Amino acid sequence: MSRPQEPLFFKIGEAAARVGVTCPVLRFWTKEFPQIQPTRLKGRHRLYSSEDIKLFQEIKRLLHEERFTIEGARKRLSESRATLFDNVPPALGGEKLLWGDIRRELLFLRHLLVESGGPPRASGPDEPCPFGSTPTGSNSDLPPF
Repeated sequence: MSRPQEPLFFKIGEAAARVGVTCPVLRFWTKEFPQIQPTRLKGRHRLYSSEDIKLFQEIKRLLHEERFTIEGARKRLSESRATLFDNVPPALGGEKLLWGDIRRELLFLRHLLVESGGPPRASGPDEPCPFGSTPTGSNSDLPPF
């Protein structure tokens, strides 16, 4: 029996419950910590990723347990994130590639595809991929959504 899949994104109330704080606190932290960039839907609704939830939990730990100030917690998070990306090769334009941001965008796109019923599929393994050819020329090795 398989376990239900964890949601990829959470509305602010769900995120606040997971972190153990109120919605206004999450809104405040979102403004104070530039590392948190929720996806915004039409109507200005925020969607927080699992990565955002982990970051909120770390912020809560720094502020409540370690007794950091907002500024101190912001600096600590910036330092720890900088060390994570020190060994990342330069991307196009000479800037460091932020793998977490890319992963977040890909997860959001996957979420949208799942919500819409998935991408168009060819009806058989010998038919061409509707998005162009795959590296092997076959659709049989594509992971299911």
